Amino acid sequence: MAFKLSNKQHKQLDALLEQLLDGFASGEFSKQEITELIAHIITAGVIDNESELKAWLEDPAAMEMWKELASATRP
Repeated sequence: MAFKLSNKQHKQLDALLEQLLDGFASGEFSKQEITELIAHIITAGVIDNESELKAWLEDPAAMEMWKELASATRP
């Protein structure tokens, strides 16, 4: 069953994507890291994992944990 995002959540999605693109532009994130994260977030929506998708939008800790994991796995 599909779920709907509120206008606020759409704005949060825009902000998340902006943050990722800014991070790529500044060299903080690689193209591969951004691609994998966006695919992960889209997949959460496709498989109706509403709680995970909304956590990415509403919980800044999700992004911070991802940043730490991404930096720890870089060569």
